[in-house]
Amino acid sequence: MRKSILAVALALTATAANAADLLKPAAAPAAPAPVIEVERNPFSGAYIGVHAGYSQLTDEDDFAGWSGGGQIGFNTTLGAGFVAGIELDGSLSGANFKAADDEYAVKIGNDWIISARGRIGYVIGGAMPYATAGVAWAKFSGRETDIVLDETASLNDTVRLWVIGGGVDYAIPSTNL
Repeated sequence: MRKSILAVALALTATAANAADLLKPAAAPAAPAPVIEVERNPFSGAYIGVHAGYSQLTDEDDFAGWSGGGQIGFNTTLGAGFVAGIELDGSLSGANFKAADDEYAVKIGNDWIISARGRIGYVIGGAMPYATAGVAWAKFSGRETDIVLDETASLNDTVRLWVIGGGVDYAIPSTNL
C-alpha cells in the first residue's frame, strides 16, 4: 500500500509540474523585420534585342543595303544613377559599295559583323543615355573586274575593328514584366 501511495504522490507531482508549464505566459512575438523599399532600375539585369536598318551613302547608290541582327547583354547598377554593362551583338548585312568606269568595276560588301563592348550610362527617368566601346570583327567580300583585260580579282577577308559610340535606351513601362 505504501508503494501505491508513493506512486500516486509521484504522479500528482509530475502532473502538477507539467500543468505549471502550461500556465506560463507565451513569449512576446518578435518585431517584424523593417521593409526597405528600393526603387528598381529598369536598365539593370539581362536583356536581349533585335535590330534592323537600311543604309544609303549617296543619292547615286554608291553604298546601299540592309542589315539586321540581334544583341544580348547584362547591366548592373553602380549607384547614384550610373549603370555599367557588357553587350554582344551580331548582324548580317547586304550592304554593298559599287563603282564602275570605262576600265574597272568594283563591288565590295560587308557580309556580317559581330562586336563585344562595354557600356556605361546614366539613368534619367525612363531613359538612359550611354557610351560604349569595344572590339568588332567583320567579313568583307567583293570583286574587282578589269573590263579592258577581262580579268577579275576577288576579296574575301575578315578584319578586326575597334568600336566606339553611344545611344539612348528607353524603358517601356509595364506591370507584366
